Amino acid sequence: MKNSLHLKFLAIKNVALENNYSIKFLCGVWNLNRRSYYKWLNKSSSARQIENEVIKEKILEIYHSVNKIYGFRRMTMNINSQMNKKYNFKRIYRLMRYELKISSVIRRKKGRYIKSSAEYKAENILNREFSADVAEQKILTDITEFKYGVDKKIYMCTTFDLYDKSILSYSLSNKANTELVLRVLENSYTKEIPENAVLHSDRGSQFTSLEYKEALERLGVTHSMSRVGKCIDNGPMEGFFGNIKSEKYYLKKYSNLIELENDISDYVKFYNEDRLQKNLGSLTPLAYRENNKETNVDN
Repeated sequence: MKNSLHLKFLAIKNVALENNYSIKFLCGVWNLNRRSYYKWLNKSSSARQIENEVIKEKILEIYHSVNKIYGFRRMTMNINSQMNKKYNFKRIYRLMRYELKISSVIRRKKGRYIKSSAEYKAENILNREFSADVAEQKILTDITEFKYGVDKKIYMCTTFDLYDKSILSYSLSNKANTELVLRVLENSYTKEIPENAVLHSDRGSQFTSLEYKEALERLGVTHSMSRVGKCIDNGPMEGFFGNIKSEKYYLKKYSNLIELENDISDYVKFYNEDRLQKNLGSLTPLAYRENNKETNVDN
């Protein structure tokens, strides 16, 4: 009986390693107790090997829960947060690459910049200073497109707060026009706009229209623009578009608009409320903002 159990546990260990199945799942298949498995593992493995097995199971749980979008750095943040540990990213990298043989999805390259006409221009006031002391002090905005169906597309305009790296507002339209960007602008600020507020965009025709300029002036917000062909001037905003496409959009084909709209909505919620960010101290944008609210109240 003991020999039979040993063989089953050995099979579980090998299958988990070769096929990326979780120990919890495999023990359920064989109707075995997971604690008994780890007790068996404890007798035949070192403490570090046992710990690695636990870490690998957690890696797979997180990896599949986010549809395989996390690489080793973001996985390390989530592992440390959920397990209350301080594992080095090199250890997580080795477990993912050499033992589990998994990696994040690959991001596609952006298209080339296309020059557009402008009714007015603004200087690059932001100058790549991608941090802010208070909410809505420095906001980025841009437009990207998503394709669906046979030959259809939808445009997404978004505003990004450099204070907590959150998405403030977004809107979808079948036209990338001034109406779209104005709608997002109106929903991006609270009643009390911070002093010296800056909104940064590229030089797309929607943002260089006189109508957009006048809307910013009414709000008392200074307009900053990227230099021609310098996407890095709007880096964090470009980064978000890269994230939503590589971590959600590129993972499947969309046959209809409703399915695409729902996935975009789900991702924005996930990004703001669940996706940990290293530059926020391994917190989500929502948690970072809430923590700072509590700190300000205490002071």
